[in-house]
Amino acid sequence: MTFILQSKGGVGKSAFAYLLANKNKERKDLKIVDMDNETNTASDQIKFLKPAKHNLINAGTKNIDRSAFDNFFEDFIYSEKYSSALCDLGATTSEQFLVFLKEDGDEIIKALIKMDCEIQVCCVVAGSNAFPASAEYCRELFKILPQDDKISKFIVKNNYFEFTEEQVAALENVAQKTNSKIQDFNIVSGNVPGVVKEIHGLMEAGKSFDDAKTFTKIRLKEALNNVSIQI
Repeated sequence: MTFILQSKGGVGKSAFAYLLANKNKERKDLKIVDMDNETNTASDQIKFLKPAKHNLINAGTKNIDRSAFDNFFEDFIYSEKYSSALCDLGATTSEQFLVFLKEDGDEIIKALIKMDCEIQVCCVVAGSNAFPASAEYCRELFKILPQDDKISKFIVKNNYFEFTEEQVAALENVAQKTNSKIQDFNIVSGNVPGVVKEIHGLMEAGKSFDDAKTFTKIRLKEALNNVSIQI
């Protein structure tokens, strides 16, 4: 089970989810889940894989609906159709996920592990002005996650944004202190405006990399190969 989180909006959570979905699009045992209560970005961009929508936020309190989260875990654990899930959490859901862990959510995670469920937590970080808030969220998230060999933690460094040397050093420090790994990602490397525009068009239309032009596919293949995270 793989979670993509970040309480800071606009850092590339859904773009990374789109990349992982394309990397694993042939898998019939993978469930794609949009857990963003505020937008349908993941549902729209990964339309080619027909993602499920799970709203985990109580509309009245704006807090996480613990029973909805429990039910999601229960359904997944006993599912005969799916053996893995890719979950894109929105900013509010990511923020509330911390609350969930600080209360008794860590015990739920431990229970999942005892049921032989492996968990990957991917925290997306952006550079520039978005760095302080996005990096701090990752630090806090990884600090309170249970320590277990079946929990893998990744700081997903979105290289679409520029990072200063100090920011890179700070990320490496967080990775070292939280026993996490840094995963670099960029859907398109280099300054290729036409390709960027084409990819944005694919995402907006909910189409996969299969619908890209020939030379765009070559660049996208490089982006896929650069991601080592296995779902």
